[in-house]
Amino acid sequence: MITRIGLQYRDAKGRWRAIQNGDTGNLRVGNGSRPALRGYTFALGTEGAALVRARVTFTWSAGRRTLLRRIVDTSARRPTGRYGTPLRFSAATCRL
Repeated sequence: MITRIGLQYRDAKGRWRAIQNGDTGNLRVGNGSRPALRGYTFALGTEGAALVRARVTFTWSAGRRTLLRRIVDTSARRPTGRYGTPLRFSAATCRL
């Protein structure tokens, strides 16, 4: 399975826009037969405060053939296990 994470910010008109340098590219997560975790740290500029979310693309494939692709935006109240700040915290967006 391949995962791609892209960060977005909300502009003055309320539209979500891609953040420059806020894309992981394709990350191999596993073969899809069992749950897998993968993290990524983004280095963002400090141009000003912004409301930010992540858009995640999940791609399942067999060889070079794409079987399924799903795009999901971050949402609140996700199970986080031992992760999150504070511990076990999950939000749909964050303010930078």
